[in-house]
Amino acid sequence: MLLLPLIALNAAVLDEPDWREFDRRPRGWGETPTFYDAARIERREARVRMWIRYRIMLSGLPDPRIEARIEIDCAGQRSRTLESITSDGAGSFAGPLRQRFHRRLRPIAAGSVEAALARRVCAQG
Repeated sequence: MLLLPLIALNAAVLDEPDWREFDRRPRGWGETPTFYDAARIERREARVRMWIRYRIMLSGLPDPRIEARIEIDCAGQRSRTLESITSDGAGSFAGPLRQRFHRRLRPIAAGSVEAALARRVCAQG
C-alpha cells in the first residue's frame, strides 16, 4: 500500500526543475545570475538542449524573467535559441509571451552566456 505513494512522490520529484547558476553579468541596472535546468538537459550525440533562466533588472518596474531553450553543438562550438518565454515579474501580463525561433546554429562568441553554458554542459557529457 505504501509503495504507490512513494512511486508518485518520486515521479513528482523527477519533474521538479534543478536550476543551477552558471553565469552572472549585468542586465539592465544590475548584475543578475543566469541558471540552467539540469533536470531537463537533452543530449543527442554532440548536441545538447536545455532551458536557461535570467531576469532583466528594470528601475522602478517589475523585473521580467526570461526562460529560453538553447541548443549547443559541443563539437562545432555553435549555438542557437529554439524558443523563449518572457514573463512579467509582477504577473501583470495577460500571460507569458512565448516565441519560437527557426535559427541556424551560429558560432559561440568568446565571453558570451552561450560560451559559459557550453563550458558547463559540454564537459558533463
